[in-house]
Amino acid sequence: MDGALQTVARQSPSAGRRSTDVTVWLNPSCQTTAAHGPGIREPTLKSGSTELISGFYVVGGPLRLFSAPQCKLPEPLPGAGTVEVIDARGTVIATQTSIRGRFVKIPLPAGSYTIRGTFLNATVNGNHPMSSETLVIPVGQTVRQDFFLDVP
Repeated sequence: MDGALQTVARQSPSAGRRSTDVTVWLNPSCQTTAAHGPGIREPTLKSGSTELISGFYVVGGPLRLFSAPQCKLPEPLPGAGTVEVIDARGTVIATQTSIRGRFVKIPLPAGSYTIRGTFLNATVNGNHPMSSETLVIPVGQTVRQDFFLDVP
């Protein structure tokens, strides 16, 4: 971990206590890309309101070294973006824009949709990148489908 900090998982005796012997357990040395997504398999379904939840994530970049329990980082905050929901007839039936740190939440009737996401916190050749996904939203289910922009 050349120059990176490795963190302490636990120690005995506990912090602030004294002893002639000290045992220290370290969190593992880990690596990931500089920008990472939420680390979940999508789409995810959860019982609840019949709605779509989407976030925008730029992922990739150079390797980043870190130390954490089980090499798990907290879920990053989503970036800014606009989601358009398109029905089977090709009609845009909903549009919502999020700011950095917020998810788009769109209540929808159950059905099949194409969703199109436009990244507002990134540009490629002067344009905001777009991505689209096709998904089914079942009755009584909240569906999470995020958008990802890969960077080398």
